[in-house]
Amino acid sequence: MNRGNSGMPRSRVTLILVLLVVLVIVMWWFTR
Repeated sequence: MNRGNSGMPRSRVTLILVLLVVLVIVMWWFTR
């Protein structure tokens, strides 16, 4: 999964993953 892409910093990937997780939690919270 980690191919060592220098064009995609790990910090940006981590930020995107965190935003996706928060979005999923918010959607689940409002739709439960």
